[in-house]
Amino acid sequence: MNGGRVENRAESKWGRLQHLLLEGFVIVFSVLIALVVEDWRSERHATDEVAEALAALDLEVAANLEELESFSSVVVERHDRLVALASEIDGSRPFSEHVDSFGGFRVPDLDLSAWARISSDPVANRIAPARLREAFILYRNLAFLSRLDDEIVELAFSPGYHNRDEAELSYRIAEAILSQQIMFADEMASQHRAFLERLE
Repeated sequence: MNGGRVENRAESKWGRLQHLLLEGFVIVFSVLIALVVEDWRSERHATDEVAEALAALDLEVAANLEELESFSSVVVERHDRLVALASEIDGSRPFSEHVDSFGGFRVPDLDLSAWARISSDPVANRIAPARLREAFILYRNLAFLSRLDDEIVELAFSPGYHNRDEAELSYRIAEAILSQQIMFADEMASQHRAFLERLE
């Protein structure tokens, strides 16, 4: 009889050990599954963030293309009106008094917020380097167009702009600025179109 009790105890200990091992296995397995699921969720979230950032960038580039095309047509019109004024720039009036005749200057209203987000966000590390480089070049080139805005402000606040003796010089500077704006806007529109076409 004692032998049966010892045997039952041994089986009982072995059964508890098996039960504990099984519980341990289930716990470890559950933790591993939870880690895999969390990793999958994190990866999915990161992928969604990249897709969202790229979609915003694409929309921004498309909106900037529309603005550049509109801007270019307005500036071409104003440039033509300015050139038609050449004979009236005779030094009898300062150039500032002729501005209303050709419509003045316009600066493009470009949006750079999606690019700013991507370029400063860790999401940039997950975007294909070629696409990131293309976007960087596109936005870097927009900076050239912005520099012309500074030239316009400089011209408008220069003493010669309001001095009739320097009206012809101000006219030539204004004509050069408008010509550069047209050239840069057309080139930038072309680059924006190429960027968007590569997405298709």
